[in-house]
Amino acid sequence: NLKTGLILVFSFWMRTSYICDKFGASEDKLREIYSYYRSKLGEYWPFSSEQRLAQVKKAVADLKFVPIHAHLFDREDMEALTKVLRDNQAELHIANLSNIFDYLMTYLMKIQNFDDFEVSLLKPCKVFRDLPTHDEALVRSSRILQEPTGTKVTNAQEHWDFLEQMLYEDISKKHLLTGTFSERVQQLIKNIGVSMYYREVDYLKVMLATRDKSEIASLAVDRDKVFQLIDQSDLTDSKKRSVKIWIDRAIEYHQSPAKE
Repeated sequence: NLKTGLILVFSFWMRTSYICDKFGASEDKLREIYSYYRSKLGEYWPFSSEQRLAQVKKAVADLKFVPIHAHLFDREDMEALTKVLRDNQAELHIANLSNIFDYLMTYLMKIQNFDDFEVSLLKPCKVFRDLPTHDEALVRSSRILQEPTGTKVTNAQEHWDFLEQMLYEDISKKHLLTGTFSERVQQLIKNIGVSMYYREVDYLKVMLATRDKSEIASLAVDRDKVFQLIDQSDLTDSKKRSVKIWIDRAIEYHQSPAKE
């Protein structure tokens, strides 16, 4: 049933020909699938009856529609979406992210501002955490193209934590990192220089931002050892200084009284 409120209309455009090429389906097949799901709506299809059409027209008159074209992998778009919600005194109640996080690493590279030094600004899901969200809001996401596959439905805050943990595990899997958090950081630093783009440095910042106080504490114990590995790495001197600053900022962030 449609209720009075704010409806955000998202438009996600993708060429039909691209979908056909990507998934090996014909346009006729896509139209067949569209017709199938339209028929499954039955009496809920807007044009299924005069009565239903009248209900839809009334809902359209009562509801406030805000058209939004937002790219979930664009930081400025997400900040604009947050502003639209706040300006309309609206909250997120349900979010179906589908399998968008089959592309978690792509998301990360596009959404992050790696020039940030503040740990609180580096959380991968910060743009989602900033959305005005109802206390009982539900979020759904899934993976169908890469492991681990499956679907997750939880409250919003738990879901952002889940996605950040998944990203941490993705980075660990990609770079064959094992052991404690401190050990994983050390292994990642040893890998720096193998990649011509120093992407491991960006991954390190994400790992620092997604860990809790106990894991950062273990890194603090090994700080001198970690810094020695940084000095021995192939990073430029300026990058070495930056990486050390990130690590110290992460340690200070979790040792501050506000984190007690």
